[in-house]
Amino acid sequence: MLRRAFEAGTPARWVVADTVYGTARGLRGWLEEQECSYVLAVPATKGVYHEGTQRQAQSLAKDLPAEAWERVSAGTGSKGERLYDWTCMALPEPGASADEELIRVVGSRWAIEDCFEQAKGEVGLDEYELRKWDAWYRYVTLSLLAHAYLAVLRSNAANGDEIGGKKGMAAPI
Repeated sequence: MLRRAFEAGTPARWVVADTVYGTARGLRGWLEEQECSYVLAVPATKGVYHEGTQRQAQSLAKDLPAEAWERVSAGTGSKGERLYDWTCMALPEPGASADEELIRVVGSRWAIEDCFEQAKGEVGLDEYELRKWDAWYRYVTLSLLAHAYLAVLRSNAANGDEIGGKKGMAAPI
């Protein structure tokens, strides 16, 4: 899906994903070939190269001094601020770094997760019983389009906007 989105010219400065994709073979290399910045979470037990040896991410983190860490919010969630401890260390991958933009990008992933949860409850995103890729893809696309439409309606109603000549109503797509 990423390949097709990139080929279609969909603008994307960053790709952010959880540990399911953080361990996907070849994804990092492919994103680097596309010259796309990315943040892919990895499990604590994932081996990463540092100073010429491979160690588990949790082992590297544990060995860092307390002053190497900084507590920063990755954004507000349904239960308040999402505070995490962050550090930056040189890894052999090109361009590996951490800064305020990186933290903001990582924090944006949870807003997407929240939208998926809403779509499951509001438009049945998780109610498919399909076995073929094309049918699944169409179902998910239609569900997310319906969710986006409802989000626009909700936003317009909350703002008292007039669209299509009626207050709080969205124009047909």
